[in-house]
Amino acid sequence: MGKLVVQMQLSIDGYVARSRDEDFSWILSTLDSDYEKWGVPALWAAGFHVMGAETGKGLAEYWPTSTDPYAPAMNEVPKVVFSKTLTALDWQNTTIAKGDLTEEIARLKAATEKEVLVHGGVKFVHSLIRLRLPEEYHIVTHPVAIGSGLPFFPELEEPLLLDLVETRAFKGGAVLHVYRPRG
Repeated sequence: MGKLVVQMQLSIDGYVARSRDEDFSWILSTLDSDYEKWGVPALWAAGFHVMGAETGKGLAEYWPTSTDPYAPAMNEVPKVVFSKTLTALDWQNTTIAKGDLTEEIARLKAATEKEVLVHGGVKFVHSLIRLRLPEEYHIVTHPVAIGSGLPFFPELEEPLLLDLVETRAFKGGAVLHVYRPRG
């Protein structure tokens, strides 16, 4: 059975994006060939790429025509976009999930031995975290402060205790932290 892994890019001050714009250039400023050597295989290691509707629409506009080294994995690995409103998305190997989030994630995990890799968006990730569904967090922190924006973690009823299981610094300054929920 696969495990649910949330992979997210964060600013050093804990934000996944600015709330007032969709400028993600601050992420690209510290990604390098060292990160690529980790990132491309990490994408291929997934049995499914999972995301919310807004992220799915945005990525579907970019990846099908991209020549980026990440593009083959993003296009070829099966993708599941969670949405109550979308009926289809023009991106190869993409299906739309409309059912109960917990049940749909369980179905995906049962269908693969690989990771079920979550890419975002932040509202979708917040829903997963509130339900305590992620089994691992791959948080890539960039040495860039953006001052304000959308926080990675939602407001929680109870603290979410995590154990650090791996760290890796990339030459461009980004740092990967791998966490698993405690217990």
